[in-house]
Amino acid sequence: MIYELSSDTILLYPKQTEKGISTIVYETGQILEFDGSPYRIIKQNCLKNGSNYEGRKAHARSLINTNAKLPIVVREDEKLIYFPIKSVRNWDCAWINFDNHRLIKAIRDGRFKIESSEEVEVDLNASNFIFSNQVLKSAFLYCEYFR
Repeated sequence: MIYELSSDTILLYPKQTEKGISTIVYETGQILEFDGSPYRIIKQNCLKNGSNYEGRKAHARSLINTNAKLPIVVREDEKLIYFPIKSVRNWDCAWINFDNHRLIKAIRDGRFKIESSEEVEVDLNASNFIFSNQVLKSAFLYCEYFR
């Protein structure tokens, strides 16, 4: 089953299990778990919405002129942009919905709090600087893509 990303999705968070990698999906109002990595969910949603991940990545690169940790337009109809918090080559790379990034607050040393109906802490293993830089890249992509 493919998890369909939406405006309710806040965060795709990787989890190591005995079977491999699964994804904890934080939505406004609920927490779900799916087989496969967050990267896999992003790739599946790109395909479901008319393009492959590599095509979306190349387009983002051409618009914002950067290579590292590119934000991706996953759904054009809802203007959904997701950004990785670290290199997508890392199994523990979380993906954040740009529209909902304001619900994620830094609290200390790589730990962040998701402010929704079920407040939880997650360890994104990233600095507030990296988080802020990814938000800026996503805002730039949004402006360039949807103008």
